Amino acid sequence: MGLAVSAAVAGVMVYGWKADKEATTAAAKEGTESILTTTQLRNLPPLKETNEIKPTGETKSFTLEIKPGKWELVKGTSIDAITVNGSIPGPEIRVKEGDTVRVTVKNNLQQETAIHWHGLHVPNNMDGVPPLTQNGIKPGESFTYEFPANHAGTFMYHSHLNSVEQIDKGLYGPFIIDPQKPEDQPKYDKDITWMLSGWIVNETNGMAHGGGGMNYNYWTINGKAFPDTKPLTVKKGEKVRMRLINISNLAHPMHLHGHDFRVIAEDGHPVAQPQVMNTIDVAPGKIYDIEFIADNPGTWVFHCHELHHTMNGEVEPGGLIGVIQYEGQPAPSATEQKGQSPNMNMSDQNMPGMKH
Repeated sequence: MGLAVSAAVAGVMVYGWKADKEATTAAAKEGTESILTTTQLRNLPPLKETNEIKPTGETKSFTLEIKPGKWELVKGTSIDAITVNGSIPGPEIRVKEGDTVRVTVKNNLQQETAIHWHGLHVPNNMDGVPPLTQNGIKPGESFTYEFPANHAGTFMYHSHLNSVEQIDKGLYGPFIIDPQKPEDQPKYDKDITWMLSGWIVNETNGMAHGGGGMNYNYWTINGKAFPDTKPLTVKKGEKVRMRLINISNLAHPMHLHGHDFRVIAEDGHPVAQPQVMNTIDVAPGKIYDIEFIADNPGTWVFHCHELHHTMNGEVEPGGLIGVIQYEGQPAPSATEQKGQSPNMNMSDQNMPGMKH
């Protein structure tokens, strides 16, 4: 709240809108530069839309087929899951501001489902929340969602029916809306998305559920646990944008080794004053966009600092560890797990062969 208020007082861009500078400053005159009283907040003028998004006249159509299947979290550990078009996470939906989005969801589960468009401003009957905005999609049936893409940013879609089971089993995916005008955002050499998720795995019987996420014992980036997480390969000097989406029920303080990054967006909206840091706490359901310059060659990790989130069951290293790999640098030495790997013990940060 403080960030948004501070930005409004300064009359700068915040959440895709702009406040009237003179009126806002006058309303806050009696407060501090960054803190407003409740009365002053109520007296702030309405936010004004900076740019009207005109329809492109294009309809982008997608099909999401939801079905049960086996999914390998890491080599040797497979679970009963729910896949979207055969994968976890589901396919990225990517459109442009002003497009009309049409998504047909085919339910091949043995239970009802529905899809919610997390963070998107959609018509109420397209929100995907049974029994309030629609009936659940019955097994063997389909439902088509249609809505305008009216705001550029990083979002996600996920189940909103029997969510504890369906989300925990993989029913989610990223949703990206690009600006209508490319010049409205910087150019990046790499633009990637990480969806952070947790799993409850019974080592002998596959998937089990309960505890509202407190019993997660496996953690994944885009459906894979370290060392099977896909490395991000970069060249020195490249500008990288990363979209961090937490679909799990626990927070993840994500720490990048060897670099600082700037937080440029939160929940699909640009932040007014990008902050420089190397660790960001991604709460459940939160989305952050960050950017950094690949200016320090080596092999680096970007990992959760909740240390039990960097384990696969009782084995470490694992879980929420991603690798930033510069071209021409040696690959990580921890490529297999046979008990604990001493060269990547996250608990004591003893990581020979990998800078930190």
